[in-house]
Amino acid sequence: IPTTKENTTLRGIKLLVAEDNKMNQLLLKYIFEQWHLDFDFAETGNEAVEMVEKNNYDMVLMDIQMPGMDGYVAAEIIRKKLNSAIPIIAMTANVLPGEKEKCKNIGMNDYIAKPLNEKYLIELLLKNLPLSSNNYDREQAAKGLIDLLYLQNTFAGNKVFIKNILRQFVTQYPLELEELAISIKSRDIAKVKTQSHNMKTTISTLNNESLILADLEAMESFENNASNWVIIDHKMNMLMQYKDALLKEAGSIIQSL
Repeated sequence: IPTTKENTTLRGIKLLVAEDNKMNQLLLKYIFEQWHLDFDFAETGNEAVEMVEKNNYDMVLMDIQMPGMDGYVAAEIIRKKLNSAIPIIAMTANVLPGEKEKCKNIGMNDYIAKPLNEKYLIELLLKNLPLSSNNYDREQAAKGLIDLLYLQNTFAGNKVFIKNILRQFVTQYPLELEELAISIKSRDIAKVKTQSHNMKTTISTLNNESLILADLEAMESFENNASNWVIIDHKMNMLMQYKDALLKEAGSIIQSL
């Protein structure tokens, strides 16, 4: 799990964890604090339903076996009575045939066995969390990656030089992304660190406050373990997702100068 300085992907997300086992609570508390996740614990199914009704959560991790109302009933109430579409991930120590199908039929989005595997838990979070606000920030950052005012101030309004910088970016950035993707695919942490460090210069030349810099800084800081590679893959997907928008913006500015 990355340290608090290394990850911003899930910052601001709020989870409800329906779990009565103190050991599992301690484990999840440790993981989520490293990830800047806001979270509450519910120790019964009844409490989980009440907390979903009263609070605004982004996801529920639902233990199936709890005292009183079990996780199946709680999930069914959340879906049918509260009419909530909040993502619900089932957690159970009983990996029985048909268990996953039962969870899905009740309306849960996914399933994880206990004891929890950190890498798989992170994958489930990234897969199921409604990161709309996070993606909105990233999209805005991508569309506004090139801060023209910053460029004009940095290079004394020299339009010819600014155009040359942007043309170099249009050529260089896709190649850097491709090389980074290859290094990530081959799990070469040394190259990932070097390439992400170099790409920070490419990005900061155009906008020294771009949120993309945070992704590159995280890649540069990550250590070589399975959980971190899940996040690196996710960050790479985000960079690729907005590549075309960034290049289009560069081209538009070149044409307008």
